[in-house]
Amino acid sequence: MAAREPWTYAVPAAALAVAFLAVAVEACAESAKRGQHLPLPTEDGEPSNFLRSARIQVAKARTEGKGLKLAFRALEVMVNGSLLGGMAMIIVWWPVWLAVVSAAFVLPAACQHGLMQVVQLPALAIASPQNRSCRSMLRSFVLVGFVGPVALVFSVCFRPDIHNCQIRTLSDDVEALHLLPKQYTAQAESLLRVSARDIFSYFLMLQVFCLLAYIIALLVQIVRGACCHTATATEHVNETGPTLARQLASDGFQAVQHKLPTLTKVQWEQKHCFDMDALKVKLFFMALDVLLDLNTIFSLLVSRNYKFAGCLTFVVTRSTAKQLGNLGSFKKALDESVRRGLLHRVVLEVFDEEKGAEAFFSLMITSYSYVFCVQTAIQAIVQCFSVLILSPR
Repeated sequence: MAAREPWTYAVPAAALAVAFLAVAVEACAESAKRGQHLPLPTEDGEPSNFLRSARIQVAKARTEGKGLKLAFRALEVMVNGSLLGGMAMIIVWWPVWLAVVSAAFVLPAACQHGLMQVVQLPALAIASPQNRSCRSMLRSFVLVGFVGPVALVFSVCFRPDIHNCQIRTLSDDVEALHLLPKQYTAQAESLLRVSARDIFSYFLMLQVFCLLAYIIALLVQIVRGACCHTATATEHVNETGPTLARQLASDGFQAVQHKLPTLTKVQWEQKHCFDMDALKVKLFFMALDVLLDLNTIFSLLVSRNYKFAGCLTFVVTRSTAKQLGNLGSFKKALDESVRRGLLHRVVLEVFDEEKGAEAFFSLMITSYSYVFCVQTAIQAIVQCFSVLILSPR
């Protein structure tokens, strides 16, 4: 059984050590960076811990169609992260597919934002920028076509015979249980009623539906952008040159006339701007996410998939260690956030770490590990729930 294998304990231990070392190096680098770039002072002469949260609230208030944009981003993460990034590795041999995904997503984003920035924020690689929906749709078509018959033949020729490995592993584990022949007969009849395959079929249908909805949304953005561009170009052509110049100058002069009023500090009458329960729910989902990741790591170790078990252990340990580093000041920052109605800088750092690279890489590995983790209907539901709560982040 996997419990007797030395790699079952050596891989997580090595991943833990590397993760703690990475956190220590990042902490030293961030402390040196903060010493060079001091935060902006407020009227009292102290750095503002709520400035970033205030800017986020202003940006949310000025955003039109926020619900539709959030739904589109959730579709984008589900398609590019779970379906194309994770589940496609079940069909295509994972070294080949990771190279293809890196060339399609990581390389263009790294040329624009830098490799370290993309690793810290993988959303930069999968997000569809404005006026570039056509490129995102073309990339999706190419990747979906690559997972077709040609990729299947290529992966079967160059990867090991995974079916024989699974059968050999399963036989070793069953023989180690020391079951009687009568128990084999009783278990065989109940195996026919297990609906884990049906749950996987429904989940795969949901993924395909998200892919179709994502393609339709990109197509709508392309048509809308083309119509708006045509209408704007027509308006500019119909106006004469001097008239258009005078109109632009007049608009610019009127914009300069309106100056911003002097900002004054206002004391809120209500004691709490938002309830503590909302933050408690978010913290509960963060803890649940870590527990589901631990369940996935355990399942990967039991199935002897040590490579991805080590990767997921490193990702989860690094993120959790960085969050626990802010635990000393987190309670005070949480109380100040409730009192001010804005999230404190420490609270934002904890939430950003949870929504950043940890969530995206966990989503990819969890989606890929579905075939290794699921053997019963309950495990299928748990893995589907784990993927669904990771996608909207």
